[in-house]
Amino acid sequence: MNAKGLRVVVTGGSGRVGRYVLAELADAHDVLNADLTPLAGGPDVGYRRVDILDPATLAPAFAGADVVVHLAGIDYDLVDDAGTCVRVNTVGCWNVLQAAREQCVARVVVCSSIAATGLHELHADRPPTRLPIDDDEPIRPVDAYGISKALVEVIARGFADASGPEVVCLRPCAVVFPENLHTFVHPSADGPRTLHDYITAEDLARAFRAAVETPAPGFGPYLLAADDCAHPDPTLDWYARDVGELPADVDAERFARDPHAGAVRTDAARAALGWAPRGRFADLIARNAYTVTLDQRRTP
Repeated sequence: MNAKGLRVVVTGGSGRVGRYVLAELADAHDVLNADLTPLAGGPDVGYRRVDILDPATLAPAFAGADVVVHLAGIDYDLVDDAGTCVRVNTVGCWNVLQAAREQCVARVVVCSSIAATGLHELHADRPPTRLPIDDDEPIRPVDAYGISKALVEVIARGFADASGPEVVCLRPCAVVFPENLHTFVHPSADGPRTLHDYITAEDLARAFRAAVETPAPGFGPYLLAADDCAHPDPTLDWYARDVGELPADVDAERFARDPHAGAVRTDAARAALGWAPRGRFADLIARNAYTVTLDQRRTP
């Protein structure tokens, strides 16, 4: 460890999540942004051009690193071609983990997604096994992005169970940024019935920091979400109306205590990482100067 904490390399640090992770880590650690392009106007960290599909660019970036945070890849909202998404996300993850092993990096924190379970979109014929959804939910991806993240988890587990490095796998729900908040406030009536659980970019960045700093956090994968749902109606109400019959296994006491409690349980992440989300969706709206009525937020 150097005078400024750990040496942490963040692949994809110029991306939507990456810039928040860089900012969260920069005050305590020696951080390097490893991406195809530098981040304009971001925190004062180092930069090295890296292509996760080109292993030759990874070794110099990872040399001397204590931890690699792997965020680079094709995001759910940016999937143009299914085959490219699967190739970039899976081969890229393999290359990152292999390079980390060769450079004797102690830990890699990998970003998966709730899409690995197939429950980022809700369908009556593919219901969750229980509510709230937890980390034991079966892996049943239904699209290219979800399949790529399920494969990422398999690859990451393989490295973790073999000769290292230590791997921590995080599974965030849909990430809210100021630029996409309107899609949560006014969901499209023509789009799929989505899981209304979310996580703020700031809370997700704090989870990555916890995964970097926590001694022996375990592999996970750890679901990450806010305490409440983005939908204005009580959780069991919108689920029954939009999806269908409730699962047989419902934690009725949880939803009695808080009718707007999230449909995703984050107990494992809290216990392993010492992390907890902050705030609720109403606070997020207020902080971003949204003025909406309950009726305006209801899904048609």
